[in-house]
Amino acid sequence: IIMTKFFSIGVLVSFFTTLYTSDIEILLENGWKMCPVEGNVVTFGQSCFPATVPGTVLTTLLENNYFGISSEEIYVDDNLGKIPDIYDVGREFYTFRFITNIYPSLQQLSTKERVFLSFRGINYRAAIDLCGISISNTSEDSGMFAVRQYEITHILSTHCHQANEAMLRVLVEPPDFLGKVDGGQGGDHEIARNGAIMQSTAGWDWIQGTPDRNTGEHCSSFSS
Repeated sequence: IIMTKFFSIGVLVSFFTTLYTSDIEILLENGWKMCPVEGNVVTFGQSCFPATVPGTVLTTLLENNYFGISSEEIYVDDNLGKIPDIYDVGREFYTFRFITNIYPSLQQLSTKERVFLSFRGINYRAAIDLCGISISNTSEDSGMFAVRQYEITHILSTHCHQANEAMLRVLVEPPDFLGKVDGGQGGDHEIARNGAIMQSTAGWDWIQGTPDRNTGEHCSSFSS
């Protein structure tokens, strides 16, 4: 028996006991940071940004006033056009790693539980590292809002025992085919080559294209 709950917002950490007698849900929505990776450190420097999770890379950049435009002002006048579009600047520009410390949440777990790490909304490719142990890589982990789940019981039993090592790191990369925003239905349609993906991220009717193509971490969870 697996009990699941869907949350449209937040990073959810949920634990279900193997005896199916109770469930504990821990929402991880604070303490995230978004850090540049090799390829965009020249543009953004070495500093990390306080991250908005759930949210896209662009959301966090706007919340930190990186472009001099706030999230409330993005659709005022021609402000959206002032933000670099991924088609022009390349995938590396909007490739970041989201990081948080999960140690406080782990203290609420029973050592007798099986624990799973689930992601229910990462776009588009992801490489996930828990307590220094790689559990997925970008070559095999891709898809728009694809459900991902990994059993991490063995990692928690041998690692994550110290606060400074209990880190969850999620490298998020944009889709492979970016598409060019040209005012059409899905832009120039190149973004459709990714397969199941929202073509409207490259523009649709009156909808303006999203500069980062919705790259980000939208809804994630632990479960047991």
